[in-house]
Amino acid sequence: CEATIQLNYQTVNDSTYAEALLSNLGILNYRLGDFSAALSSFKKSLKIQEIIYNSQSEKVSIGYLNLGIMYKNLGIYNQSLSYLNKGLFLQKSSGIKNELALAKYYNNIGDLYVDMGDYQLAIDYLLQSLHIYETHPDQKVFEKSIVSFSLGTAYSKIGENSLTLKYTDKAYSIAQKLLDNGHPYMVFLKDNYASLLVNIDKKKEARVLYEKGLAYIRKNNSDNIPEISRYLVNIGITYLPMNPEKALTSFMNAVTIYEEKFGTKNTTIIQYYLWVAEAHLLLNSNYQAINFIDKWIETIKIIDGIV
Repeated sequence: CEATIQLNYQTVNDSTYAEALLSNLGILNYRLGDFSAALSSFKKSLKIQEIIYNSQSEKVSIGYLNLGIMYKNLGIYNQSLSYLNKGLFLQKSSGIKNELALAKYYNNIGDLYVDMGDYQLAIDYLLQSLHIYETHPDQKVFEKSIVSFSLGTAYSKIGENSLTLKYTDKAYSIAQKLLDNGHPYMVFLKDNYASLLVNIDKKKEARVLYEKGLAYIRKNNSDNIPEISRYLVNIGITYLPMNPEKALTSFMNAVTIYEEKFGTKNTTIIQYYLWVAEAHLLLNSNYQAINFIDKWIETIKIIDGIV
């Protein structure tokens, strides 16, 4: 695919067409999760943009944004920050005056600082992004959900539990109005919201979300044993340590259906064995706990080829 695009670029006289072709290829590779290929295409696209457009062009700014996002996804944070700052400077210093583009830059820089562990700086940028989305005449509702979730994540990292709940709940509420429960972003948001609730000891609220996810999967995709078992384990975790009986029931249901489908020689089941063992220990059923710890050890030996 890359070779075909390169051939087109060499033979097409219209540079604008070549730039659009490379940019679209970058977007396609990005959606496919091939960030290295996307980066390569966006770099070539930017070179053409810088030649055929004014250096203050919106196209050049978008090129910087695309490269910043790709470097972030590849974990090359310094390069990511460099391109995002270049694009942000261009947006702020030129006559472009695209508020929504500024919001997108603030959002991506904020997310980058979350990944880099500079949570307060991340919050500063994310709040600026959210302010633009909330006050702009063109209400970008879906983007408000994305930025709000990032803010909830950042606040959770610095122990601000009330603000974590405020922004994560806001993100979830917005998405609920726009998306079906099975939408990938909705599933991602629901699971991560529940995980945040567990981390701040709001386990009952987390369990409600996990149970909704489990009900949806069982109704719409009952053959998806990995997801069903994962939800069962997460529900079990929300019962610990106060109700180990219910936790054990949920864990054992996960173990049973997973073993029936995939057997015992896999890395997922060994994690489930440990949760079962923990529930037994809390119930003072030490013999059963040791039994599952032994199963965990034996399974690891089999997977590693020791026995």
